[in-house]
Amino acid sequence: MRAFIVVAGLAVAAAFACRRTSSTDLPSGAEQAAIEQAVLACHDQTLAAAAALDLDRLFGFVAETDRGSMIGNGRLLLTRADTIAVNRQQFQGITALKYEPRERHVTVLSRTAALLVTTGQTRFSTTDGRDLTAPYAQTIVFVLRDSRWQVLHLHTSSPAPR
Repeated sequence: MRAFIVVAGLAVAAAFACRRTSSTDLPSGAEQAAIEQAVLACHDQTLAAAAALDLDRLFGFVAETDRGSMIGNGRLLLTRADTIAVNRQQFQGITALKYEPRERHVTVLSRTAALLVTTGQTRFSTTDGRDLTAPYAQTIVFVLRDSRWQVLHLHTSSPAPR
């Protein structure tokens, strides 16, 4: 009997925790559109910072976390500091960089969280004179912190450049 009560209690707790978000929890149509535009504007700013090779400005959009800041081609970087260190190292061999998005789709999760799914190609030049192009696909979780949108998590994949 005690096991039944524990199992029943867990089932009720799980059902409560996994309940559907009610329509009152989600932003209205106009608010949702404003969030989508704000997330896309933030993404545009990150792309501009990357193109300028301005890593300080680029990483200014990355939120603090120790639960998974980035996954890049199967490599997990848990913290913001890890993400910054790895990307600084990778940027050392680049002289020019341009992200060319093809598709961008925003899903508003709440008033303070949104998901951006994007594909495109990256063009970059290296210090040894090579000009390369590589397709990419990214999933980016944005959160609203301190009245500004920041990247909480980036999951990116890109095959070897050609």
